[in-house]
Amino acid sequence: MHRLARCAAGQAPGDPCRNVVVDVTRNGRQQYCSVRCNNRAAVRRHRERTSR
Repeated sequence: MHRLARCAAGQAPGDPCRNVVVDVTRNGRQQYCSVRCNNRAAVRRHRERTSR
């Protein structure tokens, strides 16, 4: 049960993702439900850094 979590992209305000992540990685660090959510979060972080 410790490998179940909500997608980290859905924690950002305005992001509609409500999927559940089943972490099947060896190191137990999977945060996103898909590559698409991971990319969206990376773009959000990049735009936040460069807008300053």
